[in-house]
Amino acid sequence: IEPRKDKKKLRVGNVSVIHGEKKEDSPNRNDSSVKISTNEKWIPEVNAAEALYRQQFYTNTIVKLVKIFTNYSDIHDCGKIHYYLGKSFEAINNTGQAVEAYQNMINRLEEQGCENDDAKRWINEAQQAIDRLTY
Repeated sequence: IEPRKDKKKLRVGNVSVIHGEKKEDSPNRNDSSVKISTNEKWIPEVNAAEALYRQQFYTNTIVKLVKIFTNYSDIHDCGKIHYYLGKSFEAINNTGQAVEAYQNMINRLEEQGCENDDAKRWINEAQQAIDRLTY
């Protein structure tokens, strides 16, 4: 890119734009496949917390997950919230809370009867982490 010929100060405009459409005009408004049920409203929030974790914003991840769990304590998450809490606490060397989060994750998995591949992997990782952090 060639340098600017004009030596004036570069101004960047402040633009506010909202994309989307009004709910009443949306063709899918009554489509039940588009709606998130009350029990599933937490999913996008947990995905956002997971993204924070992957970007290594561990304290932000912890705050987000605690807020989610406070707002949706009765969710059927198969321990995902506590899994990422444990990983985040472990990443910031807060071993006591990491062990507690991992143990809560294992308890939730057992209570909720989760047997999917993620749940099995998380139990193994959590147990290894508990063993590593407590000895």
